[in-house]
Amino acid sequence: MKRIILLALAALLLVCCSAPKREFAPKEFTASSGHVLPYRIIYPDNFNPLKQYPLVLFLHGAGERGSDNELQLVHGRELFETDPLLRDMIVVAPQCSEAGYWVSIVRPGTPEEIADRSFPYDAPISEDLEAVKELLDCLIALGFVDTDAIYGTGLSMGGMGVLDLMLRYPDFFAAIQPICGAANAQRCAEYKGRTRVRFFHGLEDPVVAPHFSQEDCEAFRQAGVPVEYVGYPGVQHNSWDNAFAEKDFISWFEK
Repeated sequence: MKRIILLALAALLLVCCSAPKREFAPKEFTASSGHVLPYRIIYPDNFNPLKQYPLVLFLHGAGERGSDNELQLVHGRELFETDPLLRDMIVVAPQCSEAGYWVSIVRPGTPEEIADRSFPYDAPISEDLEAVKELLDCLIALGFVDTDAIYGTGLSMGGMGVLDLMLRYPDFFAAIQPICGAANAQRCAEYKGRTRVRFFHGLEDPVVAPHFSQEDCEAFRQAGVPVEYVGYPGVQHNSWDNAFAEKDFISWFEK
């Protein structure tokens, strides 16, 4: 009986002393344009502002736009708050405005053509994405971000967003993982920078056609960019479920 009591006390002590769950803190950033960008951020365990840490940017999809500073983590929150490899990283998750979009796209005329949207070659950066870049630049200016270890990921519209940032700022990211995203293939073919890319896409995606990721992947490959493509047979638009379940989803960034 005494041994059972000691074991129970030890188990209780272990629970009480275990590391607390990481949680995103709500913040707000006002860009130079006056645009207000809600965002969530997690700092590393035992954060020391005199040290430098890797940073992961996560961009949500179109369905999570708004101003509540909550919806942007409908998908991915569990991964970012619980993956042990992220305990030494900063994670930033901004929220796109309800009427905004991370990138400029040309939408088709009918719902049946939605997967055949196009991405203008020379479109300006969107107001929301410009605010994201300013936010990241401000965090970098504080001195605690390792600029050789800035990573990006995003799903659907967010996958388009991280691709657009990569193409506009060729040496900003060390690696990105767009999920069911897309970009102008000519821009990808002309890319000259240091970023590694891994695409994820459901092969039955009716919203963002998989040929976008496939064509962008091939364009990057032709440009000499280290690139990978993971296609999920039978999976539709929610390929983020599969991508986030990949055992090396976080470790791949620092590969």
